Amino acid sequence: MPKENMGDKIIDKLNERRDLVRGRLNQEYKSVKPFRMEPVDNNELLFYYNQLTQDDMNFLISSHGEEKINQFIFEMYQLQEKAKRRVN
Repeated sequence: MPKENMGDKIIDKLNERRDLVRGRLNQEYKSVKPFRMEPVDNNELLFYYNQLTQDDMNFLISSHGEEKINQFIFEMYQLQEKAKRRVN
């Protein structure tokens, strides 16, 4: 029988604590609305979109899925086109 690694034990304990804290916070703040519920301004969205690097895009794709990020890119493209038309 292999001996359990000390690092694995530590990670398991940390994960248990994290789950306990998460559960307690979810229970404590069940009916509270999260921060930043108002819609984000289109200019702010475009600003952050223009700041994204290729590494940022790859991270977003890996965490949210390619289809969702493609939809986001399309929406940002449409916002950019609208902004260009307003300027002209």
